[in-house]
Amino acid sequence: MGRLIQREALANEIVRDLGPIPDLKEWTKDRTGDVRPLYAEVAALAKANRLPDVTGIGKDDINSVRSARKGEKDIKPGLNFVTTLSGEGETGFVDGQGVFRGPELPRSASGPLPKIAIMLGPKAFHHGKDGALGTLRHEMKHAEHFQTMIDRLAKWRESGKGGSFDAWVDGEKGIGKLERSLLEGERKGNTANTEVLAYAEGFINTFHLRHPALTTAMAIDAPPALMELRRAGEKYALADASAKTAAMERLRDYIKTVLTGAERADLKAWLSFLLNPPAGEDAAAKLLRNDFQPLAGFLKQLLTFVSP
Repeated sequence: MGRLIQREALANEIVRDLGPIPDLKEWTKDRTGDVRPLYAEVAALAKANRLPDVTGIGKDDINSVRSARKGEKDIKPGLNFVTTLSGEGETGFVDGQGVFRGPELPRSASGPLPKIAIMLGPKAFHHGKDGALGTLRHEMKHAEHFQTMIDRLAKWRESGKGGSFDAWVDGEKGIGKLERSLLEGERKGNTANTEVLAYAEGFINTFHLRHPALTTAMAIDAPPALMELRRAGEKYALADASAKTAAMERLRDYIKTVLTGAERADLKAWLSFLLNPPAGEDAAAKLLRNDFQPLAGFLKQLLTFVSP
Protein backbone atom coordinates (compact mmCIF):
# COMPACT_ATOMS: atom_id res chain seq x y z
CA MET A 1 0.00 0.00 0.00
CA GLY A 2 2.86 2.35 0.84
CA ARG A 3 4.44 1.82 -2.57
CA LEU A 4 1.10 2.43 -4.27
CA ILE A 5 0.64 5.72 -2.41
CA GLN A 6 4.17 6.79 -3.35
CA ARG A 7 3.55 6.01 -7.01
CA GLU A 8 0.27 7.92 -7.03
CA ALA A 9 2.01 10.86 -5.36
CA LEU A 10 4.75 10.76 -8.01
CA ALA A 11 2.22 10.76 -10.84
CA ASN A 12 0.48 13.77 -9.29
CA GLU A 13 3.79 15.65 -8.94
CA ILE A 14 4.79 15.28 -12.58
CA VAL A 15 4.08 18.30 -14.76
CA ARG A 16 2.71 17.37 -18.16
CA ASP A 17 1.62 20.82 -19.37
CA LEU A 18 4.15 23.65 -19.21
CA GLY A 19 1.52 26.25 -20.00
CA PRO A 20 2.03 29.12 -22.47
CA ILE A 21 5.28 29.53 -24.39
CA PRO A 22 7.02 26.24 -23.55
CA ASP A 23 9.31 26.58 -26.57
CA LEU A 24 12.96 27.19 -25.74
CA LYS A 25 13.64 30.18 -28.02
CA GLU A 26 10.28 31.87 -27.52
CA TRP A 27 10.40 31.56 -23.75
CA THR A 28 13.90 32.89 -23.30
CA LYS A 29 14.09 35.65 -25.92
CA ASP A 30 14.27 39.26 -24.77
CA ARG A 31 14.72 38.17 -21.17
CA THR A 32 17.84 40.18 -20.41
CA GLY A 33 16.16 42.14 -17.62
CA ASP A 34 14.24 40.88 -14.60
CA VAL A 35 13.81 37.10 -14.87
CA ARG A 36 11.69 36.84 -11.75
CA PRO A 37 8.47 36.51 -13.82
CA LEU A 38 9.98 33.40 -15.46
CA TYR A 39 11.11 32.12 -12.07
CA ALA A 40 7.59 32.63 -10.70
CA GLU A 41 6.09 30.69 -13.62
CA VAL A 42 8.34 27.73 -12.92
CA ALA A 43 7.87 27.95 -9.14
CA ALA A 44 4.10 27.67 -9.64
CA LEU A 45 4.51 24.66 -11.94
CA ALA A 46 6.88 22.99 -9.48
CA LYS A 47 4.63 23.76 -6.50
CA ALA A 48 7.65 25.16 -4.70
CA ASN A 49 5.41 26.55 -1.95
CA ARG A 50 4.93 23.05 -0.56
CA LEU A 51 8.32 23.55 1.08
CA PRO A 52 8.00 25.03 4.59
CA ASP A 53 10.36 27.96 4.03
CA VAL A 54 8.90 29.01 0.67
CA THR A 55 6.18 31.37 1.84
CA GLY A 56 5.38 32.77 -1.61
CA ILE A 57 5.98 32.00 -5.27
CA GLY A 58 5.05 35.27 -6.93
CA LYS A 59 7.55 37.56 -8.65
CA ASP A 60 7.80 39.81 -5.62
CA ASP A 61 8.42 36.84 -3.31
CA ILE A 62 11.70 36.04 -5.04
CA ASN A 63 14.73 37.64 -3.40
CA SER A 64 17.07 38.98 -6.09
CA VAL A 65 20.73 39.48 -5.15
CA ARG A 66 24.06 39.77 -6.89
CA SER A 67 25.98 37.06 -5.02
CA ALA A 68 25.63 34.29 -2.45
CA ARG A 69 28.36 34.89 0.09
CA LYS A 70 28.64 32.69 3.15
CA GLY A 71 28.63 34.67 6.37
CA GLU A 72 26.43 37.45 4.97
CA LYS A 73 22.70 38.15 5.07
CA ASP A 74 21.83 38.77 1.42
CA ILE A 75 20.41 35.29 0.81
CA LYS A 76 16.97 34.79 2.37
CA PRO A 77 14.96 31.67 3.26
CA GLY A 78 12.75 30.63 0.35
CA LEU A 79 13.40 31.46 -3.30
CA ASN A 80 16.38 33.53 -4.43
CA PHE A 81 17.73 34.65 -7.80
CA VAL A 82 21.51 35.16 -7.77
CA THR A 83 22.84 37.03 -10.78
CA THR A 84 26.43 35.79 -10.46
CA LEU A 85 25.71 32.17 -9.55
CA SER A 86 28.22 30.00 -11.41
CA GLY A 87 25.89 27.04 -11.88
CA GLU A 88 22.19 26.70 -12.55
CA GLY A 89 21.10 26.30 -8.94
CA GLU A 90 22.18 25.77 -5.34
CA THR A 91 20.51 25.16 -2.00
CA GLY A 92 21.82 26.15 1.42
CA PHE A 93 21.04 26.94 5.04
CA VAL A 94 20.26 30.30 6.62
CA ASP A 95 20.98 30.21 10.36
CA GLY A 96 18.78 31.53 13.14
CA GLN A 97 20.40 34.97 12.88
CA GLY A 98 19.69 35.25 9.15
CA VAL A 99 23.27 34.48 8.06
CA PHE A 100 23.78 32.35 4.96
CA ARG A 101 25.84 29.24 5.74
CA GLY A 102 25.87 27.39 2.43
CA PRO A 103 25.36 23.59 2.51
CA GLU A 104 26.69 23.20 6.07
CA LEU A 105 24.00 22.63 8.71
CA PRO A 106 24.28 25.19 11.56
CA ARG A 107 24.50 23.05 14.70
CA SER A 108 23.41 25.54 17.36
CA ALA A 109 21.92 24.03 20.51
CA SER A 110 19.39 26.84 21.01
CA GLY A 111 17.74 29.77 19.29
CA PRO A 112 15.70 29.76 16.07
CA LEU A 113 16.20 26.71 13.88
CA PRO A 114 17.95 27.14 10.53
CA LYS A 115 15.89 27.70 7.41
CA ILE A 116 16.46 26.77 3.77
CA ALA A 117 17.29 28.96 0.78
CA ILE A 118 16.91 27.85 -2.82
CA MET A 119 18.95 29.80 -5.36
CA LEU A 120 18.69 29.83 -9.14
CA GLY A 121 21.08 31.69 -11.42
CA PRO A 122 20.77 32.96 -15.00
CA LYS A 123 21.95 29.62 -16.44
CA ALA A 124 18.81 27.94 -15.08
CA PHE A 125 16.82 29.87 -17.70
CA HIS A 126 19.04 29.17 -20.71
CA HIS A 127 17.57 25.75 -21.61
CA GLY A 128 13.83 26.35 -21.87
CA LYS A 129 11.00 26.11 -19.41
CA ASP A 130 11.48 22.36 -19.05
CA GLY A 131 15.13 22.91 -18.11
CA ALA A 132 14.22 25.54 -15.52
CA LEU A 133 11.55 23.24 -14.08
CA GLY A 134 14.03 20.38 -13.83
CA THR A 135 16.57 22.61 -12.10
CA LEU A 136 14.05 23.87 -9.56
CA ARG A 137 12.74 20.37 -8.81
CA HIS A 138 16.39 19.27 -8.43
CA GLU A 139 16.97 22.00 -5.84
CA MET A 140 13.69 21.21 -4.12
CA LYS A 141 14.95 17.66 -3.55
CA HIS A 142 18.02 19.09 -1.83
CA ALA A 143 15.68 21.27 0.24
CA GLU A 144 13.73 18.18 1.32
CA HIS A 145 16.96 16.56 2.46
CA PHE A 146 18.04 19.70 4.31
CA GLN A 147 14.65 19.90 6.02
CA THR A 148 15.17 16.34 7.27
CA MET A 149 18.45 17.48 8.80
CA ILE A 150 16.78 20.46 10.47
CA ASP A 151 14.06 18.19 11.86
CA ARG A 152 16.75 15.89 13.27
CA LEU A 153 18.52 18.90 14.81
CA ALA A 154 15.24 19.84 16.53
CA LYS A 155 14.96 16.31 17.96
CA TRP A 156 18.50 16.57 19.34
CA ARG A 157 17.58 19.80 21.08
CA GLU A 158 14.39 18.26 22.46
CA SER A 159 16.31 15.23 23.77
CA GLY A 160 18.11 17.36 26.33
CA LYS A 161 21.13 15.06 26.10
CA GLY A 162 23.60 17.83 25.38
CA GLY A 163 26.96 17.01 23.88
CA SER A 164 27.43 17.53 20.15
CA PHE A 165 24.79 17.02 17.49
CA ASP A 166 27.05 14.70 15.50
CA ALA A 167 27.80 12.49 18.50
CA TRP A 168 24.08 12.27 19.27
CA VAL A 169 23.33 11.27 15.66
CA ASP A 170 25.99 8.56 15.80
CA GLY A 171 24.35 7.07 18.88
CA GLU A 172 20.74 7.25 17.73
CA LYS A 173 19.19 3.89 16.79
CA GLY A 174 16.07 5.16 15.00
CA ILE A 175 17.73 6.85 12.03
CA GLY A 176 17.21 5.05 8.74
CA LYS A 177 20.06 4.19 6.40
CA LEU A 178 19.22 6.84 3.82
CA GLU A 179 18.81 9.63 6.35
CA ARG A 180 22.05 8.61 8.03
CA SER A 181 23.89 8.63 4.71
CA LEU A 182 22.59 12.15 4.01
CA LEU A 183 23.63 13.36 7.47
CA GLU A 184 27.07 11.81 7.15
CA GLY A 185 27.47 13.25 3.67
CA GLU A 186 26.68 16.75 4.96
CA ARG A 187 29.14 16.31 7.83
CA LYS A 188 31.97 15.19 5.51
CA GLY A 189 31.19 17.53 2.62
CA ASN A 190 30.38 14.53 0.41
CA THR A 191 27.39 15.49 -1.74
CA ALA A 192 27.04 12.30 -3.82
CA ASN A 193 24.07 10.91 -1.87
CA THR A 194 21.91 14.01 -2.07
CA GLU A 195 23.06 14.75 -5.62
CA VAL A 196 22.19 11.37 -7.12
CA LEU A 197 18.64 11.78 -5.82
CA ALA A 198 18.44 15.40 -7.01
CA TYR A 199 19.69 14.58 -10.50
CA ALA A 200 17.24 11.67 -10.69
CA GLU A 201 14.56 14.20 -9.80
CA GLY A 202 15.73 16.53 -12.52
CA PHE A 203 15.55 13.72 -15.07
CA ILE A 204 12.06 12.52 -14.16
CA ASN A 205 10.75 16.07 -14.40
CA THR A 206 12.13 16.70 -17.89
CA PHE A 207 12.39 13.54 -19.99
CA HIS A 208 8.69 13.27 -20.89
CA LEU A 209 8.62 16.98 -21.80
CA ARG A 210 11.44 16.89 -24.36
CA HIS A 211 13.28 13.83 -25.63
CA PRO A 212 14.17 14.18 -29.32
CA ALA A 213 15.80 11.28 -31.11
CA LEU A 214 19.42 11.14 -30.01
CA THR A 215 22.29 12.10 -32.27
CA THR A 216 25.97 12.53 -31.48
CA ALA A 217 25.48 16.30 -31.81
CA MET A 218 23.40 16.25 -28.62
CA ALA A 219 26.56 15.60 -26.65
CA ILE A 220 27.37 19.27 -27.29
CA ASP A 221 23.88 20.79 -27.26
CA ALA A 222 22.10 18.42 -24.89
CA PRO A 223 18.42 18.64 -23.92
CA PRO A 224 17.89 19.06 -20.16
CA ALA A 225 16.93 15.41 -19.60
CA LEU A 226 20.19 14.18 -21.11
CA MET A 227 22.24 16.49 -18.89
CA GLU A 228 20.38 15.32 -15.78
CA LEU A 229 20.74 11.66 -16.77
CA ARG A 230 24.50 11.94 -17.24
CA ARG A 231 25.03 13.66 -13.91
CA ALA A 232 22.74 11.17 -12.15
CA GLY A 233 24.89 8.33 -13.49
CA GLU A 234 28.11 10.05 -12.40
CA LYS A 235 26.83 10.61 -8.85
CA TYR A 236 25.34 7.11 -8.70
CA ALA A 237 28.83 5.65 -8.99
CA LEU A 238 29.92 7.62 -5.90
CA ALA A 239 26.81 7.24 -3.73
CA ASP A 240 26.17 4.93 -0.78
CA ALA A 241 24.02 1.81 -1.25
CA SER A 242 20.97 3.40 0.43
CA ALA A 243 21.04 6.43 -1.88
CA LYS A 244 21.56 4.22 -4.93
CA THR A 245 18.55 2.13 -3.96
CA ALA A 246 16.36 5.19 -3.39
CA ALA A 247 17.40 6.74 -6.71
CA MET A 248 16.69 3.54 -8.63
CA GLU A 249 13.30 3.14 -6.97
CA ARG A 250 12.37 6.69 -7.95
CA LEU A 251 13.51 6.17 -11.53
CA ARG A 252 11.78 2.78 -11.78
CA ASP A 253 8.47 4.16 -10.53
CA TYR A 254 8.67 7.05 -13.00
CA ILE A 255 9.44 4.76 -15.92
CA LYS A 256 6.87 2.10 -15.09
CA THR A 257 3.98 4.17 -13.73
CA VAL A 258 4.29 7.67 -15.19
CA LEU A 259 5.67 7.28 -18.71
CA THR A 260 3.33 6.22 -21.48
CA GLY A 261 4.14 3.19 -23.61
CA ALA A 262 5.44 5.45 -26.38
CA GLU A 263 7.61 7.38 -23.92
CA ARG A 264 9.06 4.16 -22.53
CA ALA A 265 9.91 3.09 -26.07
CA ASP A 266 11.64 6.43 -26.63
CA LEU A 267 13.60 6.03 -23.39
CA LYS A 268 14.63 2.53 -24.43
CA ALA A 269 15.94 4.00 -27.69
CA TRP A 270 17.86 6.65 -25.73
CA LEU A 271 19.45 4.11 -23.42
CA SER A 272 20.34 1.74 -26.25
CA PHE A 273 21.92 4.61 -28.18
CA LEU A 274 23.96 5.73 -25.17
CA LEU A 275 25.14 2.21 -24.46
CA ASN A 276 26.20 1.73 -28.09
CA PRO A 277 27.07 5.18 -29.44
CA PRO A 278 28.12 5.50 -33.08
CA ALA A 279 31.80 5.25 -33.84
CA GLY A 280 33.48 8.38 -35.06
CA GLU A 281 36.41 10.67 -34.51
CA ASP A 282 34.50 13.95 -34.53
CA ALA A 283 34.37 15.90 -31.27
CA ALA A 284 30.69 15.18 -30.59
CA ALA A 285 31.03 11.41 -30.99
CA LYS A 286 34.09 11.32 -28.75
CA LEU A 287 32.37 13.43 -26.13
CA LEU A 288 29.31 11.19 -26.16
CA ARG A 289 31.43 8.09 -25.63
CA ASN A 290 33.51 9.74 -22.92
CA ASP A 291 30.42 10.96 -21.07
CA PHE A 292 28.27 7.84 -21.17
CA GLN A 293 30.37 4.72 -21.63
CA PRO A 294 31.63 4.94 -18.01
CA LEU A 295 27.96 4.90 -16.95
CA ALA A 296 27.15 1.58 -18.64
CA GLY A 297 26.16 -0.21 -15.43
CA PHE A 298 23.77 2.57 -14.45
CA LEU A 299 22.22 2.73 -17.94
CA LYS A 300 21.79 -1.05 -18.10
CA GLN A 301 19.83 -1.00 -14.84
CA LEU A 302 17.49 1.61 -16.28
CA LEU A 303 17.15 -0.45 -19.44
CA THR A 304 15.70 -3.34 -17.39
CA PHE A 305 12.77 -1.05 -16.43
CA VAL A 306 11.77 -0.48 -20.08
CA SER A 307 12.46 -3.96 -21.41
CA PRO A 308 9.81 -6.72 -21.35
